[in-house]
Amino acid sequence: MTSLMIQSPGVRPPDSFPVPVTVKVTPLPLDIPADTGSLTLVPIVLPHGHVSDARQILSALALLGIRYGQEPLVRICAEKILGVDHPDNDTAGAVDKFLIFVKKTVRYMPDPDGMEYVTSPLELLSRWLKKETVMGDCDDHVLLLNALCLSVGIPARPVGIQLPGSGWFNHVISQVFINDRWTDLDPCAKDMEQPFYLNRMELSA
Repeated sequence: MTSLMIQSPGVRPPDSFPVPVTVKVTPLPLDIPADTGSLTLVPIVLPHGHVSDARQILSALALLGIRYGQEPLVRICAEKILGVDHPDNDTAGAVDKFLIFVKKTVRYMPDPDGMEYVTSPLELLSRWLKKETVMGDCDDHVLLLNALCLSVGIPARPVGIQLPGSGWFNHVISQVFINDRWTDLDPCAKDMEQPFYLNRMELSA
């Protein structure tokens, strides 16, 4: 989604702060174009204050996450990231390794003006394997993280975020199911603790 990385550390607000607002929406049925083998251009517009636009982007990211989570290359890279010594059934440890990988590997770069441009995880991982520079915005960070998690059976989904001072949902993070609950993970929060986000949009099951 549009917007830059968060620059200030996230701090969980005390009980006196406003109650977080979560918008639950049903995913839209979308016809996502097939991957070209290099870059995937998802023809959806940026959100401009309308819930329907953010909902469309989240629906697309959710579908793409499932698609790329089934790709053999994503699975192979997930195994490489985890390493041969990764303990059996260590879901939390796997998620932590994937999160660190995405944070360290992908450099932040905004989308072209006026479009939501999503780079295939296959392309990002291919660049990594070739030791090339890997770049993308928050959508690309989240899609790669979710695809890696899904490739090893860990449920993951995108969540839309309304950053402070913004009038629309202009950021996206991952939610991963670990330790019997959904946990927020922002792979764009590079050198800080996980921010606490007040207003969010989640896709219903």
